[in-house]
Amino acid sequence: MISSILAWVLGTQIGRIVAAVAIACVTCALVWPVAHGLGYAAGKADSALKTRAERAEAEADALRRTLSAHQAAAAADTAAAATARVEALALQEQIREILSAPPAGPCLDAALSDRLRNLWPARP
Repeated sequence: MISSILAWVLGTQIGRIVAAVAIACVTCALVWPVAHGLGYAAGKADSALKTRAERAEAEADALRRTLSAHQAAAAADTAAAATARVEALALQEQIREILSAPPAGPCLDAALSDRLRNLWPARP
């Protein structure tokens, strides 16, 4: 019975079109959920990758900011060390001048003055 109905339906042009549309609808109904699920999974994976990439970019930006802060601190330390070195040299020069100067002493006799001068030999 069914075979005779199918033979009669498929025997006409309209019957073949209706059968093709019915087969296409059934195929879509079966394939659509699978395709949608695969697309959703791929989208979810892409979203996870995008989230990881954004997180990595944020970490890289934070590391760049930290690096620039460390470089600025190192430059400031270098400048402070140079200033301290200049100040130390100036103080050493003042100490040399003080030590190389003859003892002040019109009140000292010559013998005492020579002994004091020998305590601080002149440095080159």
